[in-house]
Amino acid sequence: VPYIKESRLEVIPTGYILIESGKETAVQRVSNTPPISQKDIGIIVDTALAGQYLGKKCIYLEAGSGAQYPVSLEIIKSVREAIEIPLIVGGGIRSQKKM
Repeated sequence: VPYIKESRLEVIPTGYILIESGKETAVQRVSNTPPISQKDIGIIVDTALAGQYLGKKCIYLEAGSGAQYPVSLEIIKSVREAIEIPLIVGGGIRSQKKM
């Protein structure tokens, strides 16, 4: 934290939501955090909205490095429609064309 403070970089409070991606990912192992199932769209949307209400400046939906498959387009669309802050999506993306 002292290094971040000294760097004078802008710190952007981000809501980080780990989404199930077909296999255990590095972020799941390191953080010991269970991902939310892609079937639980309502929980994902509610979690993103809670992040917004708690003052987060953006939401990051993460499938994780080495993800077997990315966050579904249905999830992305549902979260995008629910929140008013920027949305970032990562993990399991193999090419721009596939998204």
